[in-house]
Amino acid sequence: MGLWPFVLKRSVVTTDVVHAPFERVQEVLRDPPALITLNPLVVGYELQPGTDDTYIITDKLRVLGIPFTSKYTAQVTKGDEITTFIVKAGAGTSSTNIWKWVVQANGDGVEVTEEAKVEAPFLTILFVVSTIKRTHKILLQQLKSKLEGKEESQAKGDEAQATPKRKKELYDMSHLELNKLPGDDPNTAPKSEWLNMGYWKSTSSFPEACTNLCDEVLHAARITSTDRVLDVGHACGDSLLHIISQLPSGLPLSLTGITSLPAHYEKARTRVENATRVELDGARQPEIRLHLGDVIYRPSSPPNHPFKPLGETDPFPFDKILALDCAYHFETRKVFFEQAFGHLSPGGRIALADICLPATSGSFLRRMIDATGALMPRENMVTIDEYETQLRRVGFEDVSVRDITDDVFPGFRAFLRTKGWRWLLTEWVVGLYAADGARFVLASAEKPRFQ
Repeated sequence: MGLWPFVLKRSVVTTDVVHAPFERVQEVLRDPPALITLNPLVVGYELQPGTDDTYIITDKLRVLGIPFTSKYTAQVTKGDEITTFIVKAGAGTSSTNIWKWVVQANGDGVEVTEEAKVEAPFLTILFVVSTIKRTHKILLQQLKSKLEGKEESQAKGDEAQATPKRKKELYDMSHLELNKLPGDDPNTAPKSEWLNMGYWKSTSSFPEACTNLCDEVLHAARITSTDRVLDVGHACGDSLLHIISQLPSGLPLSLTGITSLPAHYEKARTRVENATRVELDGARQPEIRLHLGDVIYRPSSPPNHPFKPLGETDPFPFDKILALDCAYHFETRKVFFEQAFGHLSPGGRIALADICLPATSGSFLRRMIDATGALMPRENMVTIDEYETQLRRVGFEDVSVRDITDDVFPGFRAFLRTKGWRWLLTEWVVGLYAADGARFVLASAEKPRFQ
């Protein structure tokens, strides 16, 4: 027997019957932008300069709760009752997606079929195929609804504008499995919904380790009862709940949160509303505002975004800004530092649990994973010294970046190994990056009191 082939091939077929005129079905299936925008992962596309048949497409995905964007090209050819997308993605991944449509033999509708012929490295083939199966099924459902006139109306408002519009929530809540404790009823939701790597000093419990990491960030931030706090990337809201219920220094004056995933935003909003109603009954309640959207402010962001530009007479809105195990995903972290600095009051502090990772690597496997952007944008790959320098160049002082790797990665990996085969890939990737120089850090810095 030879070696297991490095690149594997798979085929994914999706089909459905659309009850609409043949000419209308054909019109949409021969319109590349129409098909591209029906893909629930797509957040943007443009024609490749100098071509009229090749598109540069941007997807936004999550892998076990980790968000990343991916760019790839798709060359489109159109024939009689067939449209073909030849997709070239990073890390040796490609696919040929063939759309066909034919009137049913009984004349009752048009049968639409897509066959995706996929090639990908053996390390990522399962993820690629499962993603195509899930998303292209939704794509075909949306196509069917569009052609049959059954499209659901889309919500409007600042929250809807804050993130790319999705026809249907794609992402599961797989991290809830990690929050289950021994003896918990498998049919009931866990008490906590943490989503970070944890601080495993003196514990083997995932919820406790996640709480400990949050406490380390809160301690570094030095929150007081007069502070206006911004918590970015809070996922399902456990860090917000912890601040509300456990902060030793008392409740902050205000608490603002922003997260990018709709399912997490809705979960956090409901849980925070319930917590403030029960735990703070009769007590002073902080002003709480939660936002759905990208942490980074852009011209397309809604007008109530936490990092919206300030006028000359506008007060600085925050005294403490927290980022618990999330800033390495931001596009980019340096821009986050700049926007955080610009919205902190003098003497305000930023505190983060974060990852430093050298940009250069001798590992072929790491370079392959880097090419997918699965862990972090390349611009965020910096050493601890470079991380400190970025904070200082933005204007921060009292900069501290403490390496806590030994209390994070080993414990997290050991825990994942107890959770079954579906978590072993995550454990392996964490180990690969740790071996290649990744360091988990606790960082904090202060905006000068006098400028």
